[in-house]
Amino acid sequence: MELLQTAIEKAFESRAEITPRNVEAKLKESINQVLDMLNTGELRIAEKINDEWVTHQWIKKAVLLSFRMEDNAFIKGGFLTILIKSHQNLQILVQKIFVMVDSALYRQQQLERVPSSQVMLY
Repeated sequence: MELLQTAIEKAFESRAEITPRNVEAKLKESINQVLDMLNTGELRIAEKINDEWVTHQWIKKAVLLSFRMEDNAFIKGGFLTILIKSHQNLQILVQKIFVMVDSALYRQQQLERVPSSQVMLY
């Protein structure tokens, strides 16, 4: 974990120079590993330790770096077309949300659509 943190911290120092076309494979692998660990709950950006909330800055930096390593992509959903970073997990989530038009599915997934067409998960 320490090697992962060091790689993320070092890359964050030069984040302005990172683009989808020049991101190193090893860095991309490290960032994706952190994102996967966040998705499975192995890591948390913030957690309560000894009754105090602690923010793990390096994990937050990994998430921010993930936006530097992917191009934007258009996703169609119903009558909407949105522009989103093309990270695979994020695209899948957005597609699932926008494809659901059946009210039973909204209830089952505990989704709520508010007037500005945002979808909130509870």
